[in-house]
Amino acid sequence: MGSQGQHTIPRFYLNRFLNPGWAYRRGALKPRRARDPNRISVRRDYYGRSEVKRHKALDEINKLAENEGALALKNLISNYTTLTSYDWIALSYLFANFAVRNPAAIDTMRTVFSSAAQQVKEMAHKMIEAYEKAKEEGKDLSGFSEPTLGDSPSYSLDEINSWAAELKTSNGNLVVAADMFSAMEDIAKCIQRMSYLILEAPAGLFFVTCDRPLILYSQRTRSTVGAGWGNTDALARIPLSPKYLLVIFYHTPKAIYEKRITASDVHLENINTMKFAVDEVYSPHKYREAEAWMCQAGQ
Repeated sequence: MGSQGQHTIPRFYLNRFLNPGWAYRRGALKPRRARDPNRISVRRDYYGRSEVKRHKALDEINKLAENEGALALKNLISNYTTLTSYDWIALSYLFANFAVRNPAAIDTMRTVFSSAAQQVKEMAHKMIEAYEKAKEEGKDLSGFSEPTLGDSPSYSLDEINSWAAELKTSNGNLVVAADMFSAMEDIAKCIQRMSYLILEAPAGLFFVTCDRPLILYSQRTRSTVGAGWGNTDALARIPLSPKYLLVIFYHTPKAIYEKRITASDVHLENINTMKFAVDEVYSPHKYREAEAWMCQAGQ
């Protein structure tokens, strides 16, 4: 089979912001009028060719999460009291999928993995040099201990080099994506233990979204660095629609809350959304701040 366009953000999600709406691309001279979300956030074979079984599974996971979570998301927006226990589970997997399928997150982790591989290679070379030097000088080599059964699985330098080289190829994103997708279940289980806060924009105002719609960060540091779904200070946010934005956090007892926020709050939430955008911002109406972001004047 030939190449295929794969949506890095679900169409049913973007449809709420772009039917019609505006797509602001960083560095562009003007926003793009978007009447069809089918053409937004599409990458060719980003999750692998359909004929390659181990890569096809990634796109199939996306579709499964969408199929199970689309109706639950619709009901969360319209009337969350109608959600069943299964719907809440479906939502947890849908949001976990948003977190791991995101090219911005995958590209960031790809950089982290490449840096880690380089550091391991440098450490390995230093250890080899130290060993050879000690051997030449006739020193005691007992300090260069062999791995024990209790150690983590080790990898040869050739294996590390091969992995690092694969990360740099055009399919390097698949190596990282496969690893990130394997964390979906753990992320979903964390979300199932968290509380929801639904923020409602006042009449006449709206939320925007972007190419990294769900972002996780630490409430304590307000940073994504070191943030983890299992941390008690974890906070995730995602615009659900132009009218609603969802905040997910740990709270005892677990509950769902609603809050209508002020115009100033909406503005700050939109600025926060654009802060984590990489290439594009999506808005249901013309938005001056998004145009400033697009021209790199606002962020």
